[in-house]
Amino acid sequence: TAGHLKEIVEDEKASMDAETFEQTLVHIVQQRKPESVNAEIRKAFDALKDNNGNVSKSYLKNLLQNTGEKLSPEELATIEKYPGDELTFPQFREIIDVPDQLDWTLLKKKK
Repeated sequence: TAGHLKEIVEDEKASMDAETFEQTLVHIVQQRKPESVNAEIRKAFDALKDNNGNVSKSYLKNLLQNTGEKLSPEELATIEKYPGDELTFPQFREIIDVPDQLDWTLLKKKK
């Protein structure tokens, strides 16, 4: 999650410079295997889906608000961009999947 990544960034800032950390993180992201990421997202979807084969938006929002790292209202609003009361697997994947590109502007602004 973003919070976990932020913790890693803060921990690593103390032991390496930002450029080295950025190169290391880019390497890690580039090495991730899309098939294993997709399988993990599929497992999560299957665990949450109802008898219709979809995930209830209200159930997912409740789960994300009350377990693990608490999401902000802005992060939860992402779910609402999809019409209806349920999410299909492609919609769920769009919400859950880690972006392929990292936005380094956030890290560089703090320099």
